[in-house]
Amino acid sequence: MLEITFRQMTPSDIDAVTELDKKSFGDDAWSRYIFAYETRNVEADYIVAEFEEKIIACAGMHFYDEEAYITTIAVAAEFRRRGIATKMLADLINSAKSYGAIFMSLEVRVNNFPSINLYEKFGFKILEREKNYYADGEDAFIMGLKL
Repeated sequence: MLEITFRQMTPSDIDAVTELDKKSFGDDAWSRYIFAYETRNVEADYIVAEFEEKIIACAGMHFYDEEAYITTIAVAAEFRRRGIATKMLADLINSAKSYGAIFMSLEVRVNNFPSINLYEKFGFKILEREKNYYADGEDAFIMGLKL
């Protein structure tokens, strides 16, 4: 079994997280500047997963009043299907509840079946389809969960 540790994202993680995001999301990836901002954002919670001192996953969300909005969940390709995203999503949900959120939302590409299945496993429901949401013109599902 892999020895994976989970912890809060820090400024020293920015380069590794930016690289992971680029590999995971291509043209939709966030810039280094955005991740740097998120480490200081008091209305955000970002976590990383490490294996052998290398960041292999990150996840984060923003808080708005009683709503939590998942901004990203990314896992390095060679570490997918090992329960890492499941653990990180569970941690985000628990954090959102601790913050006092009563609703959680996210968007996901309509053809990203592994992610959609993960979210549905946690009780997320598709609320609407957003046409041409992504830069390449692909639609997104807006999903939500009552906490």
